[in-house]
Amino acid sequence: MLRKLRVQVSNEQRLVWAELLQWCNLLFIFCVVVEIAMASGLWVVSSGLKPFLRGHNSNVLPALLLTSGVLTVGLSAVGYVGSLHIASQYADERFFAIKQLMWFELLGFLLAIFSCVLGITSFTIVHGDILWAAERGVRAELSKYSTSAEVKLRLDNLQTKFRCCGVNGYRDWFTVPWQKYTSKGQDNLEDSVPWSCCSPKSSRPCIHFLVTQNVQHKAYSYPRDITLYTQGCVESITKYLGHHMFYICGGLMVFIGLTLLAISMWSRLLETSVTNSYTIGDPECTTWGYFIVNFGPDIEDLYAPIEPESEYSSYGSSSYYSTDEYSDETEETDEPSASGK
Repeated sequence: MLRKLRVQVSNEQRLVWAELLQWCNLLFIFCVVVEIAMASGLWVVSSGLKPFLRGHNSNVLPALLLTSGVLTVGLSAVGYVGSLHIASQYADERFFAIKQLMWFELLGFLLAIFSCVLGITSFTIVHGDILWAAERGVRAELSKYSTSAEVKLRLDNLQTKFRCCGVNGYRDWFTVPWQKYTSKGQDNLEDSVPWSCCSPKSSRPCIHFLVTQNVQHKAYSYPRDITLYTQGCVESITKYLGHHMFYICGGLMVFIGLTLLAISMWSRLLETSVTNSYTIGDPECTTWGYFIVNFGPDIEDLYAPIEPESEYSSYGSSSYYSTDEYSDETEETDEPSASGK
């Protein structure tokens, strides 16, 4: 289909298209800058969560997003300069812009595919890799809570910031000896959780020791009066990285890829039309713009100037009056004269 698709482009249309491409590239640069800012934020967040994502290199995808964004900004700048030269009235600047647009189209096509692949990867990586890595990482941190002050501080900050408790819920703390001393002795398990699991939305003082024992607390009924976060940290991390970061960045990358592909195809029509006008020798004539050269019997038509059609152009041709119609009119005019005689 692309081999046969071609469009007639006049000099006035080329100037208008060039100006529109300038604005499209400027707006596109703004969108990519937003994507770079989001990728930078994702890099910072992923670096902070790296201890809780065991077996997952959390900086690879943000680094690829940043690289793609920087390359896209540079490529859009090339497209802007090329369309700026096309809009110029000077023939030398137009001819110089042809090679710029050719590189812009080729690299834009490749970068558009790369951006779409990154966007799709951002969607798929959440449900598989991050979910598995977060569960392993958080569970490993829980086992070191009582022996490492660094892990204790890190895990308390995680539960406070992400409003979560345990791996999949607060009951995970009941299965690990997170306290050096308990009411039952040293390193014994009990139904208690760290203070960082306390929810500030609770209307009563937080109960994080002997959570399930109603007799130990006044006017307390478990689980109705629970004062802890009920959501696990694995779910919180996955939701935060997935819905707030990876999904948004992934959707934006797919949008950027498709937009870059559309701009590259539009630039291709403009570039081929300008190239054909210089091949003919008249930079202001109407020529064909196309995506792929049609290597067929009509290839010469692509490089031929298109003459504007006139409503009176057919009157001067010898075929305007056919021979049959002229003979019929002659017979009709001769019959009355013969009858009159």
